[in-house]
Amino acid sequence: MIVIEGPDGSGKTTLAQQLAAEFPISYERAPHLSSQTGPSGVELVDWWEKQLKLKKKDKIYDRTFYISEPIYQLAQPDRKLLVDSKRFYTGWFKFVNRIDLLIFCQPSWPVARQVLEDEGRLSLEGVNLNQLEKIHWLYDVISCHYMEILFERVTLYDYTNMTLDHIREAVSEIVGPAVAAQ
Repeated sequence: MIVIEGPDGSGKTTLAQQLAAEFPISYERAPHLSSQTGPSGVELVDWWEKQLKLKKKDKIYDRTFYISEPIYQLAQPDRKLLVDSKRFYTGWFKFVNRIDLLIFCQPSWPVARQVLEDEGRLSLEGVNLNQLEKIHWLYDVISCHYMEILFERVTLYDYTNMTLDHIREAVSEIVGPAVAAQ
C-alpha cells in the first residue's frame, strides 16, 4: 500500500496519477470525500477499513482518512466526528502496520497557496486562508512524526525543488519496475 499525503495544493493527485501511469499500480481516491466539504460520512471509514484488509501492493492512494481527518477536523470544528476515538485508533494502528510507503507532498505554503488560488480551490467549507496555512503547517509537523514511527517507509516530496528519482526508486522496490521499463 502506497499513500500520498499532504495539504491541499501540494501536488498529491498529480503525483499519484503520474506514478499510477508509470508503474503497475492503480490510482485510488476514497469515495465520500470532497475538496469543498471534506468527508461526507462513516462510509469513508468503512471504505478505508476494507482497503486495509487487502494484501495487494498494487494500489496508490491519494490521501488517507487516518492522517487527514485529525488535521482537517481541527480546521472544521463544527463538523461532526465520523467515528469514535476507539474505532479511529484501531484503524490507524492497522494503517501504520499495513503501509509500505507514505509520501508526504510538501511544497512551501506560498507555493501551495498560489496553486489553490489559481485553481479557485480556496473553498473548503468553513475554512479560511489562515486555517489553510495552519493545515499546511500541521502537515509539516505530522510528517516528522511519521518519519519517526515508520522510518524508511516515509519520504518527502516537494515538486518545486526535487526530482522524482527517490520516489520512483521507492515505488519500484514495492511494486516492481516502471511499466515503460518492462
